[in-house]
Amino acid sequence: MAKNTDKGKAYQLVLSNLKSCAESDDIFHLIGLVSACESIMSDRLSAFLGGTKNAEYKAELLRNKNGVSFGNLIRYSKIELEKELKPIKGKEKIETKNLYAEIFAWKVRRNEIIHAVCKSNSKVTHKSEKVLFAEAQCTCLTGYRLVRLLLKWSEQTKRKHIKTEK
Repeated sequence: MAKNTDKGKAYQLVLSNLKSCAESDDIFHLIGLVSACESIMSDRLSAFLGGTKNAEYKAELLRNKNGVSFGNLIRYSKIELEKELKPIKGKEKIETKNLYAEIFAWKVRRNEIIHAVCKSNSKVTHKSEKVLFAEAQCTCLTGYRLVRLLLKWSEQTKRKHIKTEK
């Protein structure tokens, strides 16, 4: 099967922007990068689930012409995401005890960040621009870390699918 080089280039563009998100001074740039993190995560989870016999995923794909929600992609991948993942070694070692729990928690923060800019809640005081910016930056940096872990996880699960198909 031919590699999708355009997708790879898009991933690299996002990853290079994520590397420098700590220097960003634009909250909307950060929110865009947070959304791009979700896009990569959704793509990798969809690719994984497409290679499995997950009946819930397959049924939802047939039912919903817009695809499967990010939350359900995480949920349907839970068992595999909870398995041990070897650390990523490089300049710094990146590891996780439970990729499922971290991605699920990040999804909650992502929702808060994306909606906090303009959405109001009568029970909660709107956060200052400085606080929102710091939270967006933190969510972006965490998303970068999780994307890197999920890309490694995706490679590991892809190898498993190839082995089981033979």
